[in-house]
Amino acid sequence: MCDICCLCSTCGEKFLWQNSLRRHLWKHGVGREPKHQCTVCYKLFFMPYQLRTHMQTHSGDKPHMCHECGRRFSSRSSMRCHQMYSHAAQPRPCPECGKQFKSARVVRQHLRVAHQGATHTCPHCAMEFRQQAWLNWHVMSHVSDQSFMCDECQPICNSASHVTGV
Repeated sequence: MCDICCLCSTCGEKFLWQNSLRRHLWKHGVGREPKHQCTVCYKLFFMPYQLRTHMQTHSGDKPHMCHECGRRFSSRSSMRCHQMYSHAAQPRPCPECGKQFKSARVVRQHLRVAHQGATHTCPHCAMEFRQQAWLNWHVMSHVSDQSFMCDECQPICNSASHVTGV
């Protein structure tokens, strides 16, 4: 047994043996070149099966069907995720209001949004947001170098979406 721990610099996974780390790095594409290219969008893939799966996104082909509801999917993994989330999941109630959700993750998200106050504050203007992603989007309006001006009321914003309302 080896006492030295080898660390993957990409994902942080630890290995006891250098050979195990080297084999793991193939998952990240380290030490090899992608040789299989999509003829539609030119995206590169390491393995032929990855390209075949990707090509279904362009063709619209959805060969995998959920036997519970008939919905079709381009990949088997997408269909399995659908089946686990939509058909196999047991309803989970919100401890605050009793509303039912299909996963514990969605219950946690619901708790943050519906039952907790604003927890993320903008460091520039003190606006408060319930979700970090909403704050991140808002902060871009303060820190972007590009300016946009409204044709009607003339304010200058750092985001085109603030000017257009999109």
